[in-house]
Amino acid sequence: MPSLWIDSLSPTMRGVIFMIIASIGWTGMFLFVRLLAGDYSTFEILFVRNAVALLVLMPLMVRSGVGVLRTDRLWLHILRAVLSYLGMLGLYYGISRIPLGDVVALSFTQPLFITVLAAIVLGEAVGIARWRATIIGFIGVLIIVRPGFVEIGTATIAVIIAALLYGGSNVCIKILMRTDTPLQGVIFVNLIMLPLAMVPDW
Repeated sequence: MPSLWIDSLSPTMRGVIFMIIASIGWTGMFLFVRLLAGDYSTFEILFVRNAVALLVLMPLMVRSGVGVLRTDRLWLHILRAVLSYLGMLGLYYGISRIPLGDVVALSFTQPLFITVLAAIVLGEAVGIARWRATIIGFIGVLIIVRPGFVEIGTATIAVIIAALLYGGSNVCIKILMRTDTPLQGVIFVNLIMLPLAMVPDW
């Protein structure tokens, strides 16, 4: 069975495989958002995205029972959801207005922000080599954006801010996973983001 095969791998290798799967899903999301952006607003797309996610999670929620919603870190779940919501809005806005290649390149700043936030918030040790790579990464962003040579549009700024917000969200996940489960993290973030996406329609 696939689950047994996965379980036989080291935690690092399992993480790599899951990240590859997540990256494929992320790519698909970019493409679908781009296709839908001409007919629907960013808020509408985000609302449907979260509604579908909750439908997919429903069987797991039913099987786990109400106990899956018990947590001592509700406010951290809320903070993570708000950061993810705002980050997703910025990302979707950028996808609908600038070339996908630029969106992908700018979204790669997320690991750079995570490195900085992990050092500041989590107190993680960041070696000289990693700081050097982070600085080079930010220089690469400046080359992509080319300030002073081309006008930096709102969509470009939105994608960079989205990467920062996603970085903050991932730091929240790191803290939450010390006590809560991945299923709780996924359920709470979608439950909280769903009504937020309805705000413009109220």
